[in-house]
Amino acid sequence: MHPVIARFGSVELYTYGLLLGIGFIVAGTLAAREAGRRGHDPDEIYYFMIVSFILGVVLSRALYVLLNWSEYAGNPLLIFNTRSGGMTIHGALLGGLIAAVLTSRKMKMTTLELLDIVAIPLPLAQSIGRWGCLFNGCCYGVPTGGSWGVLTRFAPGLRHPTQIYESVLCFVLFGVLWRIKDRRYNSGVLFALYLVGYSVIRFAVEFFRDSPKNLAFGMSQAQVGSIAIAAVALVFIAIRSRARIRQGSPDPNSEPRQ
Repeated sequence: MHPVIARFGSVELYTYGLLLGIGFIVAGTLAAREAGRRGHDPDEIYYFMIVSFILGVVLSRALYVLLNWSEYAGNPLLIFNTRSGGMTIHGALLGGLIAAVLTSRKMKMTTLELLDIVAIPLPLAQSIGRWGCLFNGCCYGVPTGGSWGVLTRFAPGLRHPTQIYESVLCFVLFGVLWRIKDRRYNSGVLFALYLVGYSVIRFAVEFFRDSPKNLAFGMSQAQVGSIAIAAVALVFIAIRSRARIRQGSPDPNSEPRQ
């Protein structure tokens, strides 16, 4: 673990924030290139990224605090202390969705097309960000006796490196989305495929994470949320696919561009 990567006098640079920032920059750069390839102004994507970053951080933290209110009820000022982690990917996704709705019209594209553009590099950003979780010690797994176990400052003993599990799987998801991005889909389907893929990843990794599993059938909050998101995404894909069959061709926004 290396939660602090560098110190400059009294100023500390946290590995968690640094890697989240790197992932965000990488995703923004790739999304801008994809926007340009689709015939849009690449610079406009950064407007969305700024709005998405702000809303994503706020809602990610807000959802985490809401789901873990007992940790903050006695000292609400801890809500603003994010140096030890305490963010939720589902809250960040919600922030991104709201940002897409708010900015897509200004960017002269549909919300669904914007979501398709950012869906491609999004799992790569998550893959990079999970290494920040590893160095920070958060999002740790259940105890393991295996030699691959890692230490965390938040719990004793060797733990499953769930941060690495998720990082590798998200990188694979990025590779899959990158490979199929030029296929003809109705707008929004690529983003829905991302949602299904990540939901499967998170559902599986949760079995190894040290998180309360006290909901239906011994599932965690993240697993229940993943099932709900995947179900909605699959219904959306079915509706859009049926519309494509009726039309005989995909909508104009999904045509591949050279």
